[in-house]
Amino acid sequence: MAIGKRIRHYRLKLGWKLKVLSQLADVDVGTFSALESRNSKRTEYAQQIAHAFGLTIEQLTDETRDWPVVDPRTIPAQASYLACEKRADYDPWMQNVNKELQKVHPAYRAEILAYLQWQVARAPPAGDGDNHSVAG
Repeated sequence: MAIGKRIRHYRLKLGWKLKVLSQLADVDVGTFSALESRNSKRTEYAQQIAHAFGLTIEQLTDETRDWPVVDPRTIPAQASYLACEKRADYDPWMQNVNKELQKVHPAYRAEILAYLQWQVARAPPAGDGDNHSVAG
């Protein structure tokens, strides 16, 4: 599987210059240039590159399918994320959520936050003496 060919495919699909991919993956521009021009079959940066596209390594190297990719810079996750950061000041649960969200690709943070906010909004208010444990 030629990873260089796949990198170029997804980069051009998003209309990115090498510099943009370099910034998002935190890999030197020259590395991408070499990977693409040599049509390299492997790289030690595969995880970082796949993450920049919002893909797994398996998806990045899968030549049988054209996976959907999202430019993380176009997703308005920042507003939701900032609201959650403010809530984290007084909510230990939200502090844990924020910590875990740092591990998630920025392209998916907005969707996750929207889902969590929807779940919280539709949950019934906790009353005095309500037991919310899962264990029976």
